[in-house]
Amino acid sequence: MIDDLAQLLRAADGGGARPDLDDITRRGRRKRAVRATAAVTAALVAVVGGAGIVASLGSAPTSRIPVIGEPGPVDATPQELTPSQSLEDAARDGVIDEIAVLPFDLRVQPYEAGTGSIEQRAVTEEGVWVASRPNWNALEPRPMVIGDEAGRYGRDFFATSSYGEVILLDADEREILRAYPFPDAGPQALLVTDDAVYCTRQGDGGLPGSMLCRIDRTTLEVRARYFPFDDGSHFLDPAEMALPEHWVVDEPFGRSVFGDFEVRGDTLYSVGQDGSVPIDPVTLALLDEASDDPAEVFEVDQRMVEGFLAFAETPDVDAIDGLPLADEVAIGLADQLHRTLTGEDRADPTMWGIDAEFRGRDGTFSALDLAAEAGPVIVSVGAYPHCASPPQPPPVEVEDLRRVSLQPADSSIDSCLEWWTIDLFVGEDGRIAAVTLDLYEP
Repeated sequence: MIDDLAQLLRAADGGGARPDLDDITRRGRRKRAVRATAAVTAALVAVVGGAGIVASLGSAPTSRIPVIGEPGPVDATPQELTPSQSLEDAARDGVIDEIAVLPFDLRVQPYEAGTGSIEQRAVTEEGVWVASRPNWNALEPRPMVIGDEAGRYGRDFFATSSYGEVILLDADEREILRAYPFPDAGPQALLVTDDAVYCTRQGDGGLPGSMLCRIDRTTLEVRARYFPFDDGSHFLDPAEMALPEHWVVDEPFGRSVFGDFEVRGDTLYSVGQDGSVPIDPVTLALLDEASDDPAEVFEVDQRMVEGFLAFAETPDVDAIDGLPLADEVAIGLADQLHRTLTGEDRADPTMWGIDAEFRGRDGTFSALDLAAEAGPVIVSVGAYPHCASPPQPPPVEVEDLRRVSLQPADSSIDSCLEWWTIDLFVGEDGRIAAVTLDLYEP
Protein backbone atom coordinates (compact mmCIF):
# COMPACT_ATOMS: atom_id res chain seq x y z
CA MET A 1 0.00 0.00 0.00
CA ILE A 2 1.39 3.40 -1.01
CA ASP A 3 0.02 6.15 1.20
CA ASP A 4 1.71 9.37 0.12
CA LEU A 5 4.08 11.05 -2.33
CA ALA A 6 7.07 10.53 -0.05
CA GLN A 7 6.62 6.77 -0.34
CA LEU A 8 6.29 7.06 -4.12
CA LEU A 9 9.51 9.03 -4.35
CA ARG A 10 11.29 6.59 -2.06
CA ALA A 11 10.12 3.81 -4.37
CA ALA A 12 11.47 5.74 -7.36
CA ASP A 13 14.85 6.28 -5.69
CA GLY A 14 15.21 2.88 -4.05
CA GLY A 15 17.16 -0.18 -4.97
CA GLY A 16 20.48 1.40 -5.83
CA ALA A 17 22.08 1.54 -9.25
CA ARG A 18 21.76 -1.02 -11.99
CA PRO A 19 24.93 -3.05 -12.64
CA ASP A 20 27.25 -1.87 -15.37
CA LEU A 21 28.75 -4.16 -17.99
CA ASP A 22 31.62 -6.24 -16.62
CA ASP A 23 34.13 -4.94 -19.14
CA ILE A 24 33.41 -1.25 -18.50
CA THR A 25 35.25 0.59 -15.73
CA ARG A 26 32.71 1.76 -13.20
CA ARG A 27 32.50 5.51 -13.24
CA GLY A 28 32.12 7.59 -10.13
CA ARG A 29 28.45 7.87 -9.26
CA ARG A 30 26.90 11.30 -9.40
CA LYS A 31 24.01 11.29 -6.99
CA ARG A 32 21.42 13.65 -8.37
CA ALA A 33 18.92 14.93 -5.88
CA VAL A 34 15.40 13.77 -6.46
CA ARG A 35 13.40 16.71 -7.73
CA ALA A 36 9.85 16.62 -6.44
CA THR A 37 8.72 18.38 -9.58
CA ALA A 38 5.22 18.21 -10.95
CA ALA A 39 6.47 16.09 -13.84
CA VAL A 40 8.04 13.47 -11.52
CA THR A 41 4.79 13.27 -9.64
CA ALA A 42 2.83 13.06 -12.89
CA ALA A 43 4.91 10.21 -14.25
CA LEU A 44 4.19 8.18 -11.14
CA VAL A 45 0.61 9.10 -10.41
CA ALA A 46 -0.40 8.50 -14.01
CA VAL A 47 0.62 4.88 -13.52
CA VAL A 48 -0.40 4.20 -9.91
CA GLY A 49 -3.02 6.89 -9.26
CA GLY A 50 -3.13 10.32 -7.65
CA ALA A 51 -3.59 13.97 -8.53
CA GLY A 52 -2.94 15.31 -11.99
CA ILE A 53 -0.83 18.31 -13.03
CA VAL A 54 -0.65 20.77 -15.91
CA ALA A 55 2.33 20.84 -18.32
CA SER A 56 2.95 23.08 -21.31
CA LEU A 57 5.66 24.09 -23.79
CA GLY A 58 5.97 27.72 -24.77
CA SER A 59 2.74 28.90 -26.34
CA ALA A 60 1.51 25.36 -26.99
CA PRO A 61 -1.87 24.46 -25.49
CA THR A 62 -1.63 23.03 -22.00
CA SER A 63 -2.29 19.32 -21.51
CA ARG A 64 -3.58 17.97 -18.22
CA ILE A 65 -2.50 14.54 -17.04
CA PRO A 66 -5.71 13.18 -15.54
CA VAL A 67 -6.52 11.97 -12.09
CA ILE A 68 -6.44 8.17 -12.19
CA GLY A 69 -8.32 6.88 -9.14
CA GLU A 70 -8.95 8.92 -6.02
CA PRO A 71 -6.28 10.73 -3.98
CA GLY A 72 -5.15 8.76 -0.97
CA PRO A 73 -3.95 5.17 -0.53
CA VAL A 74 -3.11 3.44 -3.81
CA ASP A 75 -2.95 -0.31 -4.34
CA ALA A 76 -0.09 -1.19 -6.67
CA THR A 77 2.14 -4.18 -7.28
CA PRO A 78 5.91 -3.82 -6.78
CA GLN A 79 6.38 -4.16 -10.54
CA GLU A 80 4.08 -1.19 -11.20
CA LEU A 81 6.13 0.93 -8.79
CA THR A 82 9.59 -0.20 -9.90
CA PRO A 83 11.42 2.49 -11.90
CA SER A 84 12.92 1.36 -15.18
CA GLN A 85 16.28 2.85 -14.16
CA SER A 86 17.84 4.13 -10.95
CA LEU A 87 18.28 7.89 -10.73
CA GLU A 88 22.02 7.39 -10.36
CA ASP A 89 22.27 5.49 -13.62
CA ALA A 90 19.93 7.96 -15.29
CA ALA A 91 22.24 10.82 -14.26
CA ARG A 92 25.20 8.90 -15.71
CA ASP A 93 23.34 8.47 -19.00
CA GLY A 94 21.95 12.01 -19.22
CA VAL A 95 18.36 10.79 -18.76
CA ILE A 96 16.02 13.03 -16.77
CA ASP A 97 14.42 11.67 -13.59
CA GLU A 98 10.94 11.85 -15.07
CA ILE A 99 11.92 9.21 -17.61
CA ALA A 100 13.90 7.05 -15.18
CA VAL A 101 10.93 6.61 -12.82
CA LEU A 102 8.67 5.27 -15.56
CA PRO A 103 8.02 1.54 -15.19
CA PHE A 104 9.91 -0.65 -17.64
CA ASP A 105 6.91 -1.72 -19.71
CA LEU A 106 5.81 1.88 -20.19
CA ARG A 107 9.26 3.21 -21.01
CA VAL A 108 10.75 0.51 -23.24
CA GLN A 109 8.65 0.34 -26.39
CA PRO A 110 10.56 -0.51 -29.59
CA TYR A 111 9.91 2.15 -32.20
CA GLU A 112 7.37 0.89 -34.72
CA ALA A 113 8.19 2.40 -38.08
CA GLY A 114 5.67 0.17 -39.79
CA THR A 115 8.46 -1.27 -41.89
CA GLY A 116 10.11 -4.64 -41.98
CA SER A 117 12.97 -3.29 -44.08
CA ILE A 118 14.79 -1.55 -41.24
CA GLU A 119 15.99 -2.79 -37.87
CA GLN A 120 14.86 -1.35 -34.54
CA ARG A 121 16.29 -4.18 -32.40
CA ALA A 122 19.62 -6.00 -32.50
CA VAL A 123 21.00 -8.82 -30.32
CA THR A 124 24.73 -8.58 -29.51
CA GLU A 125 27.22 -10.03 -27.03
CA GLU A 126 26.79 -7.07 -24.70
CA GLY A 127 23.00 -7.21 -24.72
CA VAL A 128 20.02 -6.23 -26.84
CA TRP A 129 19.97 -2.81 -28.50
CA VAL A 130 16.58 -1.22 -29.07
CA ALA A 131 15.41 2.00 -30.72
CA SER A 132 12.69 2.91 -28.27
CA ARG A 133 10.09 5.53 -27.39
CA PRO A 134 8.05 5.67 -24.17
CA ASN A 135 4.43 4.63 -24.48
CA TRP A 136 2.93 8.02 -23.72
CA ASN A 137 -0.43 6.78 -24.98
CA ALA A 138 -0.73 4.83 -21.73
CA LEU A 139 -1.34 8.18 -20.04
CA GLU A 140 -4.78 9.61 -20.74
CA PRO A 141 -4.64 12.22 -22.09
CA ARG A 142 -1.10 11.98 -23.29
CA PRO A 143 1.15 14.69 -21.78
CA MET A 144 2.67 17.18 -24.20
CA VAL A 145 5.73 18.06 -22.14
CA ILE A 146 7.68 16.31 -19.40
CA GLY A 147 10.59 17.50 -17.27
CA ASP A 148 11.66 20.64 -15.44
CA GLU A 149 10.48 23.61 -17.50
CA ALA A 150 12.61 25.93 -15.36
CA GLY A 151 15.64 24.37 -17.07
CA ARG A 152 16.75 24.13 -20.69
CA TYR A 153 14.76 22.50 -23.44
CA GLY A 154 16.53 19.42 -24.80
CA ARG A 155 18.33 18.81 -21.53
CA ASP A 156 15.87 19.28 -18.66
CA PHE A 157 12.52 19.03 -20.42
CA PHE A 158 11.15 18.16 -23.85
CA ALA A 159 8.03 17.49 -25.90
CA THR A 160 6.95 13.88 -25.47
CA SER A 161 6.04 13.51 -29.14
CA SER A 162 9.64 13.99 -30.26
CA TYR A 163 11.65 12.11 -27.60
CA GLY A 164 13.29 8.76 -28.25
CA GLU A 165 16.12 6.62 -26.95
CA VAL A 166 18.58 3.94 -27.90
CA ILE A 167 18.56 1.47 -25.01
CA LEU A 168 20.93 -1.38 -24.23
CA LEU A 169 19.05 -4.15 -22.41
CA ASP A 170 20.34 -7.26 -20.72
CA ALA A 171 19.99 -10.61 -22.48
CA ASP A 172 16.58 -11.20 -20.87
CA GLU A 173 15.39 -7.78 -22.11
CA ARG A 174 14.10 -6.76 -18.69
CA GLU A 175 16.90 -4.54 -17.38
CA ILE A 176 18.34 -1.32 -18.79
CA LEU A 177 22.15 -1.41 -18.87
CA ARG A 178 22.54 1.89 -20.72
CA ALA A 179 20.22 4.49 -22.17
CA TYR A 180 20.92 7.23 -24.71
CA PRO A 181 18.36 10.06 -24.91
CA PHE A 182 17.55 11.77 -28.22
CA PRO A 183 15.36 14.85 -27.73
CA ASP A 184 13.60 15.99 -30.93
CA ALA A 185 15.36 13.23 -32.88
CA GLY A 186 13.96 9.87 -31.82
CA PRO A 187 15.97 7.12 -33.60
CA GLN A 188 14.12 5.04 -36.19
CA ALA A 189 16.65 2.46 -37.38
CA LEU A 190 19.75 0.65 -36.08
CA LEU A 191 22.80 -0.96 -37.63
CA VAL A 192 25.29 -3.06 -35.64
CA THR A 193 28.86 -3.51 -36.84
CA ASP A 194 31.86 -5.12 -35.16
CA ASP A 195 32.83 -1.80 -33.59
CA ALA A 196 29.68 0.23 -33.12
CA VAL A 197 25.93 0.58 -33.07
CA TYR A 198 24.64 3.19 -35.50
CA CYS A 199 21.25 4.86 -35.42
CA THR A 200 19.46 7.22 -37.76
CA ARG A 201 16.39 9.37 -38.04
CA GLN A 202 14.90 10.82 -41.21
CA GLY A 203 13.23 14.21 -40.81
CA ASP A 204 9.56 14.58 -41.70
CA GLY A 205 6.87 17.22 -41.86
CA GLY A 206 6.61 17.51 -38.08
CA LEU A 207 10.33 17.44 -37.25
CA PRO A 208 12.24 18.17 -40.46
CA GLY A 209 15.76 17.69 -39.09
CA SER A 210 17.62 14.38 -39.48
CA MET A 211 20.19 12.63 -37.30
CA LEU A 212 22.96 10.02 -37.33
CA CYS A 213 24.47 8.47 -34.21
CA ARG A 214 27.29 6.10 -33.29
CA ILE A 215 27.68 4.21 -30.00
CA ASP A 216 31.05 2.55 -29.47
CA ARG A 217 30.45 -1.07 -28.44
CA THR A 218 33.58 -1.16 -26.27
CA THR A 219 33.45 2.18 -24.43
CA LEU A 220 29.67 2.70 -24.82
CA GLU A 221 30.35 6.34 -25.64
CA VAL A 222 27.89 8.01 -27.99
CA ARG A 223 28.37 10.53 -30.78
CA ALA A 224 25.53 12.14 -32.71
CA ARG A 225 25.39 14.44 -35.73
CA TYR A 226 22.24 16.46 -36.43
CA PHE A 227 21.35 17.74 -39.91
CA PRO A 228 18.88 20.65 -39.91
CA PHE A 229 16.59 20.77 -42.91
CA ASP A 230 17.14 24.52 -43.30
CA ASP A 231 18.62 27.45 -41.41
CA GLY A 232 15.43 27.90 -39.36
CA SER A 233 16.06 24.88 -37.11
CA HIS A 234 15.95 25.44 -33.35
CA PHE A 235 19.05 23.21 -33.10
CA LEU A 236 21.00 26.16 -34.53
CA ASP A 237 19.87 28.51 -31.73
CA PRO A 238 21.47 27.86 -28.30
CA ALA A 239 18.71 29.92 -26.71
CA GLU A 240 16.09 27.45 -27.95
CA MET A 241 17.89 24.11 -27.68
CA ALA A 242 20.46 22.76 -25.24
CA LEU A 243 22.52 20.27 -27.21
CA PRO A 244 23.17 16.93 -25.52
CA GLU A 245 26.80 16.10 -24.85
CA HIS A 246 28.82 14.89 -27.85
CA TRP A 247 26.29 16.23 -30.39
CA VAL A 248 27.41 18.13 -33.47
CA VAL A 249 25.08 20.24 -35.60
CA ASP A 250 25.99 20.09 -39.28
CA GLU A 251 25.10 22.42 -42.10
CA PRO A 252 21.45 22.36 -43.21
CA PHE A 253 20.84 19.41 -45.51
CA GLY A 254 17.37 19.28 -47.04
CA ARG A 255 17.47 15.85 -48.66
CA SER A 256 15.96 12.52 -47.63
CA VAL A 257 18.98 10.22 -47.25
CA PHE A 258 18.66 9.17 -43.59
CA GLY A 259 16.14 6.32 -43.72
CA ASP A 260 18.52 3.37 -43.25
CA PHE A 261 22.14 2.19 -43.49
CA GLU A 262 24.00 0.05 -46.00
CA VAL A 263 27.54 -1.32 -45.96
CA ARG A 264 29.00 -1.54 -49.46
CA GLY A 265 32.43 -3.07 -49.34
CA ASP A 266 34.31 -1.09 -46.70
CA THR A 267 32.08 1.99 -46.95
CA LEU A 268 29.12 2.89 -44.77
CA TYR A 269 26.21 4.60 -46.53
CA SER A 270 23.19 6.44 -45.28
CA VAL A 271 20.30 5.85 -47.68
CA GLY A 272 16.84 7.25 -48.19
CA GLN A 273 14.21 8.28 -50.67
CA ASP A 274 16.52 10.81 -52.37
CA GLY A 275 19.47 8.46 -52.81
CA SER A 276 22.51 7.59 -50.73
CA VAL A 277 25.57 9.27 -49.30
CA PRO A 278 28.76 7.74 -47.81
CA ILE A 279 29.45 8.73 -44.21
CA ASP A 280 32.54 8.75 -42.04
CA PRO A 281 32.14 5.70 -39.75
CA VAL A 282 33.55 7.60 -36.74
CA THR A 283 32.64 11.28 -37.12
CA LEU A 284 29.41 10.61 -39.08
CA ALA A 285 30.26 13.44 -41.47
CA LEU A 286 28.84 13.16 -44.98
CA LEU A 287 31.72 12.31 -47.33
CA ASP A 288 30.12 13.14 -50.64
CA GLU A 289 26.99 14.51 -52.22
CA ALA A 290 24.00 12.20 -52.19
CA SER A 291 23.53 10.01 -55.22
CA ASP A 292 21.29 11.70 -57.79
CA ASP A 293 20.47 8.49 -59.64
CA PRO A 294 16.70 8.11 -59.14
CA ALA A 295 16.81 4.58 -60.53
CA GLU A 296 19.40 3.22 -58.10
CA VAL A 297 18.08 0.10 -56.35
CA PHE A 298 19.19 -0.20 -52.75
CA GLU A 299 19.27 -3.19 -50.45
CA VAL A 300 16.32 -1.70 -48.57
CA ASP A 301 14.30 -1.88 -51.81
CA GLN A 302 15.26 -5.51 -52.35
CA ARG A 303 14.26 -6.39 -48.79
CA MET A 304 10.95 -4.60 -49.22
CA VAL A 305 10.12 -6.64 -52.33
CA GLU A 306 11.16 -9.86 -50.58
CA GLY A 307 8.91 -8.92 -47.68
CA PHE A 308 5.99 -8.25 -50.00
CA LEU A 309 6.40 -11.59 -51.76
CA ALA A 310 6.55 -13.40 -48.41
CA PHE A 311 3.47 -11.51 -47.23
CA ALA A 312 1.62 -12.48 -50.41
CA GLU A 313 2.26 -16.16 -49.70
CA THR A 314 0.94 -15.94 -46.11
CA PRO A 315 -1.23 -12.81 -45.88
CA ASP A 316 -2.36 -12.94 -42.25
CA VAL A 317 -2.46 -10.27 -39.57
CA ASP A 318 0.81 -11.39 -37.96
CA ALA A 319 2.59 -11.15 -41.33
CA ILE A 320 1.86 -7.42 -41.49
CA ASP A 321 4.56 -6.88 -38.84
CA GLY A 322 7.17 -8.10 -41.31
CA LEU A 323 6.10 -5.76 -44.08
CA PRO A 324 6.23 -1.94 -44.13
CA LEU A 325 2.55 -1.36 -44.88
CA ALA A 326 1.15 2.03 -43.99
CA ASP A 327 -1.94 2.19 -41.82
CA GLU A 328 -3.89 3.04 -44.97
CA VAL A 329 -2.85 1.37 -48.22
CA ALA A 330 -4.38 2.40 -51.54
CA ILE A 331 -4.70 -0.29 -54.21
CA GLY A 332 -5.24 0.20 -57.91
CA LEU A 333 -4.68 -0.78 -61.51
CA ALA A 334 -2.13 1.02 -63.70
CA ASP A 335 -2.57 4.77 -63.13
CA GLN A 336 -5.88 4.53 -61.24
CA LEU A 337 -6.33 3.98 -57.49
CA HIS A 338 -9.56 2.14 -56.68
CA ARG A 339 -9.87 1.98 -52.88
CA THR A 340 -8.02 2.04 -49.56
CA LEU A 341 -7.38 -0.86 -47.19
CA THR A 342 -7.01 -0.33 -43.45
CA GLY A 343 -6.57 -2.46 -40.34
CA GLU A 344 -6.95 -6.21 -40.74
CA ASP A 345 -8.38 -5.74 -44.24
CA ARG A 346 -4.78 -5.26 -45.36
CA ALA A 347 -4.13 -8.94 -44.51
CA ASP A 348 -7.31 -10.26 -46.16
CA PRO A 349 -6.57 -11.53 -49.70
CA THR A 350 -10.21 -11.10 -50.73
CA MET A 351 -9.94 -7.35 -50.06
CA TRP A 352 -7.11 -6.98 -52.57
CA GLY A 353 -9.24 -8.06 -55.52
CA ILE A 354 -10.44 -5.37 -57.95
CA ASP A 355 -13.35 -6.22 -60.23
CA ALA A 356 -12.88 -4.32 -63.48
CA GLU A 357 -12.51 -4.33 -67.24
CA PHE A 358 -8.79 -3.79 -67.62
CA ARG A 359 -6.28 -4.06 -70.49
CA GLY A 360 -8.81 -5.90 -72.66
CA ARG A 361 -9.67 -8.33 -69.91
CA ASP A 362 -12.69 -8.69 -67.64
CA GLY A 363 -12.39 -10.17 -64.17
CA THR A 364 -10.90 -9.77 -60.70
CA PHE A 365 -7.34 -8.45 -60.53
CA SER A 366 -5.22 -8.79 -57.39
CA ALA A 367 -1.61 -7.73 -56.90
CA LEU A 368 -1.45 -9.97 -53.85
CA ASP A 369 -2.63 -13.08 -55.72
CA LEU A 370 -0.25 -12.40 -58.60
CA ALA A 371 2.70 -11.90 -56.24
CA ALA A 372 1.90 -15.15 -54.44
CA GLU A 373 2.31 -17.05 -57.73
CA ALA A 374 5.28 -15.07 -59.03
CA GLY A 375 8.45 -16.81 -60.10
CA PRO A 376 11.83 -15.02 -60.41
CA VAL A 377 11.44 -11.23 -60.43
CA ILE A 378 13.53 -8.16 -61.15
CA VAL A 379 13.36 -5.01 -59.03
CA SER A 380 13.51 -1.47 -60.36
CA VAL A 381 13.03 2.03 -58.97
CA GLY A 382 11.26 4.84 -60.79
CA ALA A 383 9.95 4.72 -64.34
CA TYR A 384 10.42 1.55 -66.41
CA PRO A 385 9.47 0.32 -69.92
CA HIS A 386 5.97 -1.15 -70.19
CA CYS A 387 7.48 -4.36 -71.57
CA ALA A 388 7.90 -3.38 -75.26
CA SER A 389 6.11 -0.05 -74.83
CA PRO A 390 7.18 3.31 -73.37
CA PRO A 391 6.90 3.91 -69.59
CA GLN A 392 3.42 4.44 -68.16
CA PRO A 393 2.63 7.19 -65.61
CA PRO A 394 1.80 6.31 -61.99
CA PRO A 395 -1.43 7.44 -60.30
CA VAL A 396 -1.31 11.20 -59.79
CA GLU A 397 -2.07 10.77 -56.07
CA VAL A 398 1.27 9.02 -55.48
CA GLU A 399 3.44 10.36 -58.32
CA ASP A 400 5.79 12.08 -55.85
CA LEU A 401 6.46 8.91 -53.83
CA ARG A 402 9.35 6.51 -54.36
CA ARG A 403 8.23 3.84 -56.85
CA VAL A 404 9.68 0.37 -56.23
CA SER A 405 8.54 -2.14 -58.84
CA LEU A 406 8.78 -5.87 -59.40
CA GLN A 407 8.33 -7.53 -62.79
CA PRO A 408 8.88 -11.10 -63.99
CA ALA A 409 12.45 -11.91 -64.94
CA ASP A 410 13.00 -12.16 -68.69
CA SER A 411 13.78 -15.86 -68.35
CA SER A 412 10.39 -16.58 -66.79
CA ILE A 413 8.16 -15.29 -69.62
CA ASP A 414 8.02 -15.96 -73.36
CA SER A 415 6.30 -12.77 -74.54
CA CYS A 416 4.88 -9.45 -73.42
CA LEU A 417 1.47 -11.10 -73.14
CA GLU A 418 2.77 -12.71 -69.94
CA TRP A 419 4.34 -9.52 -68.61
CA TRP A 420 3.08 -7.80 -65.48
CA THR A 421 4.28 -5.31 -62.88
CA ILE A 422 3.47 -4.59 -59.26
CA ASP A 423 4.42 -1.11 -58.11
CA LEU A 424 4.98 -0.27 -54.43
CA PHE A 425 4.75 3.45 -53.66
CA VAL A 426 6.80 4.29 -50.58
CA GLY A 427 6.34 7.36 -48.38
CA GLU A 428 9.04 9.31 -46.56
CA ASP A 429 8.48 7.15 -43.48
CA GLY A 430 9.59 4.07 -45.45
CA ARG A 431 6.10 2.54 -45.50
CA ILE A 432 4.13 1.34 -48.51
CA ALA A 433 1.32 3.81 -49.10
CA ALA A 434 -0.06 2.33 -52.32
CA VAL A 435 0.18 -0.83 -54.44
CA THR A 436 -0.80 -1.02 -58.11
CA LEU A 437 -0.92 -3.83 -60.64
CA ASP A 438 -0.48 -3.48 -64.38
CA LEU A 439 -0.56 -5.91 -67.30
CA TYR A 440 0.35 -5.79 -70.97
CA GLU A 441 -2.42 -5.33 -73.47
CA PRO A 442 -3.44 -8.57 -75.27
